[in-house]
Amino acid sequence: MLALALLTAAASTTDAYLDQTRTRWEGMSRQLWEYAETGLHEDRSAAAIEDLLQKEGFKVERNVAGMPTAFIATAGSGAPVVAIMAEYDALPGLSQKPGEAKKDPEKEGAPGHGCGHNLLGTSAVAAGVAANRARMEQKLPGTIQIFGTPAEELLLGKVFMLKAGVFDKTDVVLSWHPESANQVVTRPRLALTATEVEFFGKTAHAAASPWLGRSALDAMELFDMAMALMREHIQPTARIHRVIKDGGRVPNIIPDYAKIQTWLRDQTGTAVDELLARMRKAADGAALATETRAKVTLLASTRDPLNNQVVGRVMQKEMER
Repeated sequence: MLALALLTAAASTTDAYLDQTRTRWEGMSRQLWEYAETGLHEDRSAAAIEDLLQKEGFKVERNVAGMPTAFIATAGSGAPVVAIMAEYDALPGLSQKPGEAKKDPEKEGAPGHGCGHNLLGTSAVAAGVAANRARMEQKLPGTIQIFGTPAEELLLGKVFMLKAGVFDKTDVVLSWHPESANQVVTRPRLALTATEVEFFGKTAHAAASPWLGRSALDAMELFDMAMALMREHIQPTARIHRVIKDGGRVPNIIPDYAKIQTWLRDQTGTAVDELLARMRKAADGAALATETRAKVTLLASTRDPLNNQVVGRVMQKEMER
């Protein structure tokens, strides 16, 4: 009963603090929106968050896992260790004027927060600061961590931090994302592997002696068609996305190099691995047919998250309170 009373009091303290400091967090969100820095280049965004957390009494470790814009902010000690994820990277080419529902770039071609990470990063920090103030006021045990995870859109930040062991002593991780409705997400989410497929051919003049060339672009197009046909024969839960990064320079030169990025998703990491094996065959087949060479590079990979149903129910109850 005492624990319940303390938690209820802590929740009230947190709510009151966030209401009182709302303009502070709105200002930070606008600041991150204006910075709009892409993955691994979030220098000003990360610095602004780090400085704020340091002023709030958090111990801030910078340059985590070899990434200058990654950080860990820690307050308190002992168990439980509760972490909150903060993201703050923007997307290329999505510059947008504030408050506009339709596309209206602030600066054409510049980055922008099309995925709302200015909100995500700010709210994660606000929640951590509010929770820590409540922890101190109610003299609650435990540690609060805020993980600054850069380059979420590139699938890199959390992966490198995981490999560096920064989550080893963390008991539970809280994460959220801007959406059209407030909800607790306990449904399965997809595993993802990002790849880069390169084709190497032989250049030649497209008019004078095309028979001497071996088109890397032809190979890439054949590969892309194979992946398109594969979509009929994969599970309904699977997804295949791609974007062409390099298809040659000028039409009258047969390109000796082409590059495409392909992302694979499904409900489990095992299922994604199976898609990857089939994708490799498609790349090799396209290269064989066009007398070129294929190279598949894994850029990043994330597994399907393990949802904590108990924490989910607690969060749902708090949202309904």
